[in-house]
Amino acid sequence: EFMYFLFHWHKILPQQQTEGSSPVREILEQLEGYEAQSVAWEGDILPLRIKKYEYTWLDLLLLTGQYVWGRFRKGNQNQLATIPIRTTPITFIKRENLQYYQEDENSFILNTLSVNGKIIFDLLKREGALFFSQLEEKSQLLKSQVEDALIELISVGAVTSDSYTGLRTLLIPEKYYTERRKSGKIIFNFQQAGRWWILQPEKEEIKESTKEDYINALAIMLLKRYGIVFRKLAEKEHLLWCWYDILKIYRKMEAHGTIRGGRFVDGIGGEQYALPETVTLLRELKKETTEDTEVFIPISAADPLNLTGYLTPGKRVPGLYSNRILYKRGTPVAIKEGKEITFEGNPDEETKWNLKKLLIRREVQPELRPYLIY
Repeated sequence: EFMYFLFHWHKILPQQQTEGSSPVREILEQLEGYEAQSVAWEGDILPLRIKKYEYTWLDLLLLTGQYVWGRFRKGNQNQLATIPIRTTPITFIKRENLQYYQEDENSFILNTLSVNGKIIFDLLKREGALFFSQLEEKSQLLKSQVEDALIELISVGAVTSDSYTGLRTLLIPEKYYTERRKSGKIIFNFQQAGRWWILQPEKEEIKESTKEDYINALAIMLLKRYGIVFRKLAEKEHLLWCWYDILKIYRKMEAHGTIRGGRFVDGIGGEQYALPETVTLLRELKKETTEDTEVFIPISAADPLNLTGYLTPGKRVPGLYSNRILYKRGTPVAIKEGKEITFEGNPDEETKWNLKKLLIRREVQPELRPYLIY
């Protein structure tokens, strides 16, 4: 029941999907701070929530300075230099909340960089935001060397660009460019990416904020994302602060009457907190008959709604873009992990075939195929 509620909460049911550029802002606000592989955002997460998704809508939001993309959680130092850019964890953050995610410049980042990576990093640090052509000119490196340096800097969470086109261009295989360059059919290029700039500024440039300010912002983000928050969900998010710190914020919010505490999801231990409108929606959905709600919903395992093994039965499905889960109402009925597809229960061959088609179905905007499918 809670999983089915989440599909409603994220408006991904067929009758709920919205159109146009305005919903992109609302979706990023709901998903703010969530970390997913770079190809997953436009390959599944955004198109699942927006009918006929257009990549220009995301770029417009970024170019106006409302949101910033980048890698904010550094992870294992030994993996930073080798992580492929297609699987680099990318997060979208409101510019006003950027202060909560910025850290002092980490020396280990510089230690993992190649010679060219250090050249580009030092150049951006010295001169500020620069266009790709300026990076080429001022660094005196070849175009391919600048590209490799940017890939490296994105992977370690050191730089970002004004639009998502900068990342899209780096994701497109060189083979595709070679085949399309002569025909002039290349859609994304570095000239459209805007400026590149350092994601982690010097300490004095960071606006001072208290620990409580950050945890409060984090607590609100989780409420917007899930409607109901409890420890299991918080732990899934790989948060920088422990659940007890967030719990203190929720207790204060409940005391002020802005959220409600209670037992909203059966089988979950510990304290649970919900937005007032969440409780109303849960009651409405509970009244629906099964016949009215037997819909199939395929999602990428990189989606925040991949809660298999956390809330639903079965093992956890790694949050990789290529892995997929098919839900019937709120229950997983088919899972694709790597090349293997497994089914819940013992469906007949015809049912398996139909479930498989629903599971792997993915609509990709033609302009995005070069980096999502090629």
